[in-house]
Amino acid sequence: MDIRKFKRAVAAILLGITALFVFNLFYLKGLADALHDEAARVVMACIESADSKELQLRLQKRRADPSAKHSAILIEKKKDNDSIVTMRNASIGERHTTVVTVVPAESPYIELEQLAREVRTSIHQQLDASYPVDLQTLDSLIDAELRVRGMALRVLRAEIVDQKAGHVLQATSPGDMKRPTFRHVATYSFNPERHYAYRVFFPSLTGVIVRQMAGILFSTFLLMVLLALSFRFLIRTVMQQRTLEEMKDDLTNNMTHELKTPIAAAYSAVDALLNYRQGEDPSKRAQYLQLCLDQLAHLSGLVEQILNMSLERRRDQDLHRESVPIRALLERLTRLYSLRAGRPVRFRTEVAPDDLTFQADPEQLSQAIGNLIDNAIKYSPGEPEITLWAGCEGAFYAVTVSDRGCGI
Repeated sequence: MDIRKFKRAVAAILLGITALFVFNLFYLKGLADALHDEAARVVMACIESADSKELQLRLQKRRADPSAKHSAILIEKKKDNDSIVTMRNASIGERHTTVVTVVPAESPYIELEQLAREVRTSIHQQLDASYPVDLQTLDSLIDAELRVRGMALRVLRAEIVDQKAGHVLQATSPGDMKRPTFRHVATYSFNPERHYAYRVFFPSLTGVIVRQMAGILFSTFLLMVLLALSFRFLIRTVMQQRTLEEMKDDLTNNMTHELKTPIAAAYSAVDALLNYRQGEDPSKRAQYLQLCLDQLAHLSGLVEQILNMSLERRRDQDLHRESVPIRALLERLTRLYSLRAGRPVRFRTEVAPDDLTFQADPEQLSQAIGNLIDNAIKYSPGEPEITLWAGCEGAFYAVTVSDRGCGI
């Protein structure tokens, strides 16, 4: 696979993941806002229902009071063109009051909910003066309504406020309580004509919203984790691709170096036989021909390794271990590199014991020692003096190549 195409694909996937993440954030923000508004409406409905029940309790108390005067409330509503006219008559004992209001018609029908609110308002106006609102009872009723509707909230503080004057008329907790600790405030006007309202403090609605969104939050989190793991896998694959490309380049350079060594040695031996009459001496001819044969066998082994190597599928190379006589191996390498050097090279070989044998892959061991000898010749000034030593060092056997070069 082309690494540049792969990088472009990864960049496109990363851009898509980012866009999906941003879209999810906007979606979750909109959903949270909608759930917050719905929770606020449910809270207001609970306060309204609790107000109705608290009114019923006070009405029952009033009916049980023998000293209470008879009262009556009459509400008449009619539609006049684009307005709704409301006439509210209330009487307590000998006192009578009449209130007429005209409001624009929001719908062609008179809504029962609006009528119920006006009934509650009239009852508050006639009842609150003689039988004040019991905020503790209202507090408990709101908590009960919240439990019935599945809202995990509780009332922290309830107040009756004069919205016009901005005064707190009554409260269920000490007045010095720090209001910034409250997170959600609901205001319900129960007597609009006198500007009286309930102000109820709750903990933040965030907990309720989080519980309602638990499923989608978990699935979104899981999706983000899966996307992050996928992106990590893609990045890891890209890095592996780069590593493979570097390994291929290193292989090309190394194999070029390894292939040139036996070719140069065989060329030098053949050149000596053809041009310098070394073939007239039977011993020299046999030596050079054997050298050519050894290098061709070595070259054949290298070619076979190249054909069998698959770096994309294999990270390890199989080693074919066998008994390798070290002295014979070192003498063969000294002959090889003496011919290849192109200048006089003095070798000294020390093997202890003389019949020392390693269990190793002969091709790999020959390549490793040959590379050290080649570097020693290249970086030694003048006439190189190279010492090859093989023997025991502690619990291990070792092969060293020493020279008088500049060092690494």
